[in-house]
Amino acid sequence: MVKNRFLNYDNYGFTILEVLIVVSIMGILITIGLVSYSRILISSRDSTRKSDIEQISNTLEQFKSNNEYGSYPNQIYQNSDFTKYMSNIPKDPRTSQEYEYQPLPFGCTPSIETPCTSYNLTAQLEIDSQNYIVNPYGEE
Repeated sequence: MVKNRFLNYDNYGFTILEVLIVVSIMGILITIGLVSYSRILISSRDSTRKSDIEQISNTLEQFKSNNEYGSYPNQIYQNSDFTKYMSNIPKDPRTSQEYEYQPLPFGCTPSIETPCTSYNLTAQLEIDSQNYIVNPYGEE
């Protein structure tokens, strides 16, 4: 049997430096992956919020068109008339809090005397902490 003079059978392991370099590279790759994943989750939740707000807004329009006074409701989450149109009103996907709904003009009621002619429907987005607001008629 001929021995290869370039192979040293006494050195089978890795040096501590090689192990540290590999572990460092793996740590960097894992960190990059986690940051990217968290951004994807944030973007997904913000898209869900926008979709929820649009869905509620469409239901509010349906409510107004069927309301005898042509008025929006004064509240949506505890309103039995509104829940007939949308039985499961969406909430924030992260905090499970209700979206902010403000009928306009201030102090309105869904009646012939002081109908609610508009509203602000707001969701707090995670990206840049922006508010996503739907106001169909731009009233304040």
